[in-house]
Amino acid sequence: MILHPRLLFSPILLRSLLAIVDEGGFSRAAKRLSMQQSTVSQHLMRLEEQLGTKLIERHASRVIFTPAGQRIEQSAREILSLYARLANEVGGRELEGQVRIGSPEEFAVFRLPNILSAFRKVHPRVDLEVHVAPSTDLLEMFDSERLDVAIFERKPGDRRGTLIRHEPLYWYGSGASWPATDESLPLILYPEGSPVRDVITAACADNGRAWRATGSSASYLGMRAAVLAGAGITAFGASSKPVTVETAPAAIGLPRLPGIELALEAHSTDATAAELVDAILSAERHERPPLQS
Repeated sequence: MILHPRLLFSPILLRSLLAIVDEGGFSRAAKRLSMQQSTVSQHLMRLEEQLGTKLIERHASRVIFTPAGQRIEQSAREILSLYARLANEVGGRELEGQVRIGSPEEFAVFRLPNILSAFRKVHPRVDLEVHVAPSTDLLEMFDSERLDVAIFERKPGDRRGTLIRHEPLYWYGSGASWPATDESLPLILYPEGSPVRDVITAACADNGRAWRATGSSASYLGMRAAVLAGAGITAFGASSKPVTVETAPAAIGLPRLPGIELALEAHSTDATAAELVDAILSAERHERPPLQS
């Protein structure tokens, strides 16, 4: 079977396409790929010419896939992963070294194990050092070069890092903790500086709903324990809802929450870390959190 040359896509073009969207623009993609910005733009133009369609578009201050781009994204990531594996096998060299990765507790509990397991199957000679901490601490560790890769939560509109996905937030509590519609909300909150805390308190302010702090913990498990004890209510991400808590009844009229974003940063000079970043982005872009009615 002979394929038409228009269908033989260069991995260089595919890598530029993914970098533009992952990094949110051409200049950051060029920096990640160690290329000139004009070169990255040319790569995108060539790929769009081959496919005969637009693949990305600007949305507000971000760059996103068009519907056509979304359809080829997964295949592009799989192709690049296969190229990397083939290069390792043909070259007789396996990727090796150590990657220090930091993650918020919720992501570390619910998503990171599967991602790291799949990564280790492809790269068994890479050692992983995993740190679990609040996002503010993780960014401090990354800035002081104590982490190679940092996964962190950010408020919508923040620009730091590469967006992984939007994470809806929902209210949770236990039967005895639901407040009356005219009662101030008994909130269990993460400490000051937490993006989740900031989103919750901002939503209360925007809706004119009074609140009082009835509990606090820097730990996801500590937050869950306080909710189960009936100390108050809180919000968790859709993908990290504890099975033992209750979703808030619509009748009590809690403020609508805009959600948060998961993002990551990596030191661009580390090839092993870059491979892990690609694995995280590939897994997360196609594991959307569940929505609730």
